[in-house]
Amino acid sequence: MRLRISTENLRGVYYYSVNIHGDEALQVLEKPLTLSLRERGKNGSIKINVRSAVKRVASNAPAEVLEDVKVRVEGVSKYMLQHGQPFAVLQDVDLYVNAGEFVSLIGPSGCGKSTLLNIIAGLDQPSSGMLYLNGRRAEQRLGTVGYMQQKDLLLPWRSVLDNVILGLELRGMSRRFARARALALMEQFGLKDFEMAYPYALSGGMRQRAAFLRTILPEHEVFLLDEPFGALDALNRAQIHEWLLGLWATLHKTIVLVTHDVDEAIFLSDRLYVMTARPGRVQLVQVIDLPRPRRLEMVTTAHFVALKARLLAALRQERAAEP
Repeated sequence: MRLRISTENLRGVYYYSVNIHGDEALQVLEKPLTLSLRERGKNGSIKINVRSAVKRVASNAPAEVLEDVKVRVEGVSKYMLQHGQPFAVLQDVDLYVNAGEFVSLIGPSGCGKSTLLNIIAGLDQPSSGMLYLNGRRAEQRLGTVGYMQQKDLLLPWRSVLDNVILGLELRGMSRRFARARALALMEQFGLKDFEMAYPYALSGGMRQRAAFLRTILPEHEVFLLDEPFGALDALNRAQIHEWLLGLWATLHKTIVLVTHDVDEAIFLSDRLYVMTARPGRVQLVQVIDLPRPRRLEMVTTAHFVALKARLLAALRQERAAEP
């Protein structure tokens, strides 16, 4: 007998599923399920798995779970060696991102947020667990998502135009066609009249917009952003937040953001994953139910402040638990 039991918290609703020989049933519970099993089958093959995760296979699962899930991470762990001894960076991480969603990861420094993005991008491999992109298991992920890291990484010897087309050139597109595609978007990215300028002549915000244009030009469906606005001052950051949300609404892309800025995460996101201290696990999944389009005035509303207080409390709890 092979029995698999899981509880799943999706937007505050708990689900209980039983999988026996591939047949799965789904029930809705009013509260989390406490499991107690004392019997075993003849071969002793009973497996119990309790986690917060997206539903895998259930034809009658909630509609939000059966949408086009662009990114799904299931039970991902990552171990590294330090002084010859293995230590856990990530442990049993589960998350999902639906098509067109903006999802953020926050957590203490060193909890594995950037490591998780590297794994999703294919720059690193998990020690265990599975990843799915566009609904399919993704063993080879390198080059399948757009990835903007903390630094803009603009090449100082290339003009803005030639920097933003670098990804297209690496994919084999001719410089002529690549430039034509980039030029059509320069005004939308606030870079018009700076096409032939070099990176040293750009402000911090303009450099970040150029880096983001380079990221989206290959037309991936999923974009990973690793603290791209951390170096900007408060005014530039606020302006680029509004610009980014307007662009995201136009492009209809899926974004996963890593940030240490709680205000930024709340303002931009549909959902937030709060990570524990190392080894990083998902401690809290918070739905951000602020109306869209978002406006900067929202950061002073009672609901925004309440969301921030809850998230800060979770982060303080993690810091208190650190050794």
